[in-house]
Amino acid sequence: MGRTFLMIRSVAFAFVTKISGGATVFIALPIISHGMSASDYATFLTTMNVTAAVGLVFVPFGALYIREMAHAFATEDPHLVETAIRHTFGAHAALTAIAAGVLALGVAAAASVIGLSGSLVAGLTFAMLQTASSWGQIYRIANRTDYVTSLVQTVSNIAVVACLVALAQTHRLSGFSVAAAYFGIPALGEAFIFLQLLAARQVEIHIDRGALAALRERIPESFPLYLSPVADYVKVYASSMLVLFAAGRHEYILFSTSVLLMARLVNPVTLITRPLMPAFIDAFHREDEAWLGGLRKALFAAAAFGAAVAAVLPLFVNDAMLALVLPKEAGDVSRAFVFFCSYFAYAYTLVALLAPLYIGVRRAPFYGVSNLAFTLAAALLGTLLGLRFGAPAMMGSLALLITVCGVFLLLSIRWTKESATQIKK
Repeated sequence: MGRTFLMIRSVAFAFVTKISGGATVFIALPIISHGMSASDYATFLTTMNVTAAVGLVFVPFGALYIREMAHAFATEDPHLVETAIRHTFGAHAALTAIAAGVLALGVAAAASVIGLSGSLVAGLTFAMLQTASSWGQIYRIANRTDYVTSLVQTVSNIAVVACLVALAQTHRLSGFSVAAAYFGIPALGEAFIFLQLLAARQVEIHIDRGALAALRERIPESFPLYLSPVADYVKVYASSMLVLFAAGRHEYILFSTSVLLMARLVNPVTLITRPLMPAFIDAFHREDEAWLGGLRKALFAAAAFGAAVAAVLPLFVNDAMLALVLPKEAGDVSRAFVFFCSYFAYAYTLVALLAPLYIGVRRAPFYGVSNLAFTLAAALLGTLLGLRFGAPAMMGSLALLITVCGVFLLLSIRWTKESATQIKK
């Protein structure tokens, strides 16, 4: 099968998965927030924050594993493939064991001091199971058979929504049942992907004495890859916890739910960024100034159009829509907050859209540092203002400074032939 067919197949199946994933958030969150008490819902949101932090540890290493195995598969050398499988799986197993140990100690310490709900512990357990099994997904991405992963994840997303609907209709929503559905079903899906890979592909994996050494070798290279994932975590999760500390549980519930919904709206942009980078690099290699000029005009036009849409869209959002998707504790939501949410989604999309262009010209550190610096500044400003103005202050700060970051990155892209020379080197 050709390269183009494999890419199209990957994008097509990923599109279906993202659609179902979006439905999971936009249907599941309202069901959960309307069917649980404020304290249980706040615990659920906190569980999402902690599990996201655990997953963040693995993001850069996953990218390194994919690159290493993809290179091995490209050589079609069985020995290199076997070596890549052994090293990446060993490193993943070592990192999983370390993360699980640290998490267990943290949970035990927190439980002895403040006490932890059973639903939070269950959610974290399911999250670790999902993370431990994620090597199977990494293997399939590297081997360009990730359509299987997309199918399983789509089924998992549908199952989550169906389970939550059934629980809501039978009035059985509780902290533990929600954790089992929202975190448990995806974890079982990820475990199925891993086990199915072992059964269908007959991949031989084992953990040898070099597991820790393989992990240590990848640590230095992983540090620059943390910049953008950490920035994304601050945008969505850390900012929510800052609102909790600055303004209390009520504002935390409103902000956290809103930012999760906005982040899900941004997620499909990866369907564009995935094929954009190789096309961009190819244009630089060929010094196709016409194509690059067209891309530059398209990006500026898209940025201007998106800004206009973000300004107008809140006018069409009414109170009934807000009551449908936001928890009942949100109460009356100001027009300013809706406007800030709209511009947050726009700014987040713009910054994410530019990532492959900076990676393509080997300026990923510049992109990552800029993204993280503007995000941290926004979170700090939002926290200070949030002491008085609550959730709208944090959302407004993120919307403003991340928009500035997007414009800054757009103006800083190198479109010159010198950048093409850097790539060729």
